[in-house]
Amino acid sequence: MSETLPTVLDIEASGFGRGSYPIEVGIARADGSCCAFLIQPLEEWTHWDPKAELLHGISRDRLIQEGYPVRQVAHWLNDELRERVRRTAIVGGTTIPGCRCSSIMRVCCRVFALRR
Repeated sequence: MSETLPTVLDIEASGFGRGSYPIEVGIARADGSCCAFLIQPLEEWTHWDPKAELLHGISRDRLIQEGYPVRQVAHWLNDELRERVRRTAIVGGTTIPGCRCSSIMRVCCRVFALRR
């Protein structure tokens, strides 16, 4: 029986815990290809932890200049994972990334369902 490799989802954040928001979303696909997008913060996303920036190396200024609108990233992520969630999806990091991912989806006003 051959095993299908999972799709791995990784989300970087502005900080740790409450108030943090997604700043980068990336996936590694089962075929070995990968893709990532920086996310432009919304006006109400103001929390920034310098300690988190030391870990991921992404500045808020870089997000503003090079990031993609959160709605665009949410649509991309939804499309990418639609077929892949039938297989195992592994989320990197702690339990907090689920919250960050839902932040992206709330902005997109779409349901992010992993129940298929």
